[in-house]
Amino acid sequence: MLPTPVCRICKSILIEDDYSRQFETGRVEDYSLICGWYPLEKEGEEYFRWMGKRAVLEIKESKGALRLEVKNTHPQKEKISQYIRQGDHEEKVDLNNREWNQIEYFIKPVSKFGSQIIIESDEFWIPAEIFPDNEDCRELSVMVKNMCLIL
Repeated sequence: MLPTPVCRICKSILIEDDYSRQFETGRVEDYSLICGWYPLEKEGEEYFRWMGKRAVLEIKESKGALRLEVKNTHPQKEKISQYIRQGDHEEKVDLNNREWNQIEYFIKPVSKFGSQIIIESDEFWIPAEIFPDNEDCRELSVMVKNMCLIL
């Protein structure tokens, strides 16, 4: 089992300071990853992080769009859906292939204190339950290669 810290109250994946930085450059962005995100991993020359079934980020901006590059790698599901929600504003995005997909979610105006965006997947998988000799018990949904705010 991998040592992933989890909140004792809500069972969400906890994160550390590096999560408020852009994925590959280390630049601080106008968002903070709150819960549901796993540490950066490297595949070849590219960095990515896994998202759990439900992930939350907090934004400070009151306009623009959130751009994500995501990939469905579920070993048993060709199609999964992502739901991106800010308050009562929700968009559904279907991932029908195993390629990198670019998603843009337009942000609704927020208060001066910021707003939370919730990204939820309709499917997740646990590598230890699917692959023999795998001890990875994380609940994984999609790979996220990049995320940024477009103003």
